[in-house]
Amino acid sequence: MRLTPQFNIESVMNTIALSDPIPGELTDNAYIPSAHMDYEEWQRAGSLMTSIQKSINWWIGDWLLHGEKTWPDKFSQAIYLTGKSDVTLRNAAWVSNVFPPDDRHPDLSYSHHFEVASVKSPEERRWLLSEAVEQDLSSSQLRKLRNNNLGDAPELPSLDMPSHMSEDLRVAVSGLMEALTVYKPRHEDEEVQFSLPWGRVEMRIIKQTG
Repeated sequence: MRLTPQFNIESVMNTIALSDPIPGELTDNAYIPSAHMDYEEWQRAGSLMTSIQKSINWWIGDWLLHGEKTWPDKFSQAIYLTGKSDVTLRNAAWVSNVFPPDDRHPDLSYSHHFEVASVKSPEERRWLLSEAVEQDLSSSQLRKLRNNNLGDAPELPSLDMPSHMSEDLRVAVSGLMEALTVYKPRHEDEEVQFSLPWGRVEMRIIKQTG
């Protein structure tokens, strides 16, 4: 029997903060403001949604770790119901495992922690996160600091990601850049296309000559 996703994580945001519900109505793909919403309610709705977006990968990661430990025989079926990609789920569980709740810096995003999760030394990870706070570094700037500090990792090219880009996409693009940095093109021009559940990705790789 083929399972179909029963819910999308974002569709349950209204039930996450029952003590302080988001004004208006939330659906799987829309936010419908109340007709009588005042400015303070509109502002609070944005603040709550931003807080949820900032925390969602941590929540999913902790949820996955608990499910894998408690119900290993049912784990694979349950995670399919989230509607999230395998890469997103694996990354969330990995980062949450590397950084237990007490080790997560409250002033930094999940993306910051993702960038240093591969660093083996806990002391090195803490130092990098502290530097990110002190220097007010973005996650891409933190990655550059990590690479320069470790010395054995290739320095990634800078990439200005749009401010509206979701955190999931930022993490995916960062991972792709890291993999492509060590890739050796065989031809001067290569095109890659592949399909995903939500659509298609097209990419052109141009080898620099001379």
